[in-house]
Amino acid sequence: MELTLYLTFATAACILSIGLMPVIIHTARERGLFEANDERKIHSEQVSSFGGIGIIAAFSIPILLLIYSGTDKAVAAFGLAIPLFLISLLDDIFGLRVTYRFIVHALLGATLYLMGFSVLNLSSYPIFDAVSTIVFTILLINAYNLIDGINGLAGGLGIISAVVFGMALAQQGQHDMALACFSFAGALLGYLNFNFGKKALIFMGDNGSTVLGYLTAVMALAILNSDATNGVIVYNYALVLAVVSVPVADVFKVAIMRFLKGKSPFRPDRTHIHHLYTDKLLTHPTACLLLFGWTVAQVALAICLPSAYSFQTVAILTIVPYLFVKALRSTKELLESPGARWRIDRNNG
Repeated sequence: MELTLYLTFATAACILSIGLMPVIIHTARERGLFEANDERKIHSEQVSSFGGIGIIAAFSIPILLLIYSGTDKAVAAFGLAIPLFLISLLDDIFGLRVTYRFIVHALLGATLYLMGFSVLNLSSYPIFDAVSTIVFTILLINAYNLIDGINGLAGGLGIISAVVFGMALAQQGQHDMALACFSFAGALLGYLNFNFGKKALIFMGDNGSTVLGYLTAVMALAILNSDATNGVIVYNYALVLAVVSVPVADVFKVAIMRFLKGKSPFRPDRTHIHHLYTDKLLTHPTACLLLFGWTVAQVALAICLPSAYSFQTVAILTIVPYLFVKALRSTKELLESPGARWRIDRNNG
């Protein structure tokens, strides 16, 4: 019965999202509301960055039904995405200072902690527990915002996180939370119909990517606060790290490299993992599928490995996508070198 309900919520959100996106695209074209290029985003076509409106609208209707039905505070935490969405929408339209955005992100993290969510569950050290939860929330909001640099990547990673966390929460018995997760996955799937591929018809913008990061933080915190430790899916830190490994590893790598070069960590550039893949190496869809596959592989490792080793293994393996970039680049340079061309011509002759 629960599976049918999950699929119903996901399908309803997907249909709503598919129906809303053309309306948003048409309205943006009529009013000339297009995303500008910067150091991170370079696209020749005129594309609106208000896809988050359709995602949040399609996702909010099922969530409002759950909250109205008297569900627990865990699902109500999803409702806190609305003020974040509004602030991020204003940022997309007018541009807000980084300080203001971080204040909002920190307030959301503090509110989650006050609602009973904790990333470390250190009841003996409440201040450290609160700070770690706030930092965790800020980290995921901005990690998913920054990973939204090529068509389909943030949306696809969001679907993986929503489905994996939804399955975990369903197995734990948190069915309302699982319904919220699958609804969000459906809304993102509807959006990907217009975003995935070489040419996007719409972007989710900061109004979508920040909410994606926040909702992922809520799902992760719900699992980390779970008492369940057994079953098909192990509810532990390794699973959470596996799901968020690509955006989190990317934000740490980029921040460290910018710091070492004496640059501001908030200044946009093209050193993110998706740019390393797509700059003269792979197409957007290929890079996305590669990173999706790696995320799923990490999740499988987190589930299958003994819990004593799973977190360390997943943490170490977060560097694999960067090693693969190096291997691709080295292979391409070798094949394009004059010596390689001479050997190929000689073999053909």
